[in-house]
Amino acid sequence: MELSALIMKHIDPSFSVLEAGCGLGYEAQLLAKAGYAVKALDKDPRVVEAAARRTGQDIFRCADLYESDEKADVLLCVNFGYIESADDLRRLAGHAEKKIVCVMSRHTNRDNVSRQDRTEKVKSLLEEAGFRFSMTDFSLDFDQPLLSMEEAAEFISWTYPDDDVQRFLGFVEPSGDSEYPFKLGNRKNMVLFDIEL
Repeated sequence: MELSALIMKHIDPSFSVLEAGCGLGYEAQLLAKAGYAVKALDKDPRVVEAAARRTGQDIFRCADLYESDEKADVLLCVNFGYIESADDLRRLAGHAEKKIVCVMSRHTNRDNVSRQDRTEKVKSLLEEAGFRFSMTDFSLDFDQPLLSMEEAAEFISWTYPDDDVQRFLGFVEPSGDSEYPFKLGNRKNMVLFDIEL
C-alpha cells in the first residue's frame, strides 16, 4: 500500500498504466481500484493466474514485455529488468507514451554481481541521453510471497548466494494467504525514477 501511494503521486489519474513484470499483481490491483486504466503483464503463467484469482480483476496478461506491442501512457516497472544502456531505455520507452516510472532496489549482494545498486549508472545514463527525470529515495517492507519452505530455500539461495540458507529460513513466516502460505519479510532501500518521455 505504501508503494502504491508513492507510485500514484507520480502518475496522473487520467493516464493509462502498463505494468511490466507484475508478479502477483499487488500494485496493479491497487492502481485499478484507485481508478487507473491498468494492464499488467508477466511472462510466468502461474503468477498471472494467481494474480487474476487473488484480485478477481481481468487486467492481467501472460506476456513478455519485450515480445509484446502493448503500450500505455505510463510504463510501470517495479524491480523489472535492468537499464544498462541507452538501448535498454529505448526498449522500455517503446511501451510508454508519456513516462516511465521505474522502482529499483538500492541493495547490493555480497557477491557484487547478481544484485548491484545501479542507481548511479541509471542516473548517468538518463543525464547523458538528455531525459528529464526525478529520483525519490525511500525504504519499505517488501515481503516475498512463497508457496512452500522448499521455494523459500531456493529463493534465499538465489538472493543471498554466499549466506547460510538455514539462517534465513528462520525468518520465513506464515502469511495468512492460502495461495501463498509463507512470506519472507524484507525491508529494502529503494529508488523511484520518474522519467519523462
